[in-house]
Amino acid sequence: MIKTTNKQKIVLIIGGILFTLLFLEIGLRIGGFILLSIQDSENSIIGDNKDYRILTLGESTTADFIGNFSWPRQLEDILNNRSSKIKFKVFNEGVGGTNTAYILSNLEDNLDKYNPDIVITMMGANDYKLRVKYEESLGVKVSLWLEDIRVYKLSKLLLIAWKNKLKNLNIIRASNTKDIERKFVIKKYEDESQNYLELWQTYWNHGAIKAEEMFKKSLEEDPKNAEMYIEFGLFYQYQIKFDKAEDLFKKSIEINPENEKGYVS
Repeated sequence: MIKTTNKQKIVLIIGGILFTLLFLEIGLRIGGFILLSIQDSENSIIGDNKDYRILTLGESTTADFIGNFSWPRQLEDILNNRSSKIKFKVFNEGVGGTNTAYILSNLEDNLDKYNPDIVITMMGANDYKLRVKYEESLGVKVSLWLEDIRVYKLSKLLLIAWKNKLKNLNIIRASNTKDIERKFVIKKYEDESQNYLELWQTYWNHGAIKAEEMFKKSLEEDPKNAEMYIEFGLFYQYQIKFDKAEDLFKKSIEINPENEKGYVS
């Protein structure tokens, strides 16, 4: 019997992982191809040159994942039902899971392909933590290619789901405690400002008015923490105090212009 060396075992493990990822990527792409083929069949009906041509761009909120119930298909029906003189044709190039940079990278090709009279976009939903600023460069094109890998997108979704689950578990634990201040004193954190922030989250879950007080204390401990200004802004936003919320969001951007949450909150 031939004995497998450690080096061979490592190669086999790595090869197995790569094969699994490749198989998963192919499966996800086939699924995406099937979904987009329905959309492409609708777009293949070019229509008359006299039609008013509308091109719609966007992410999953635009794509034809649900047949004729997507907003571009409904838009076409509504416009044609209300107009007796002009016929409208809507071409939908929405792609699920994409972002603004990717949409821009395909804009010229789509304009040449459909020659629309007007372009309507619904985009930005997936731009949270977007690290790719679109420009004509090799680095950006490589980044967009990596962003388009289905396994990478799936791993990001799973990571977000896992983080949300942990956050929900923490909220449940906080909601079940009757003596939150006692736990606040007992529980030790290296970051004192984070200590106040977690107590604020507990107060907010209980609907206590001390939440604002805890927020102010957390900012006193760490006045340069952009994340806390965002959380505080969301607190005021929830209370419909939009002026105060806007000031805090602007402060977070001033401290950290690279933090996307300050712009989209």
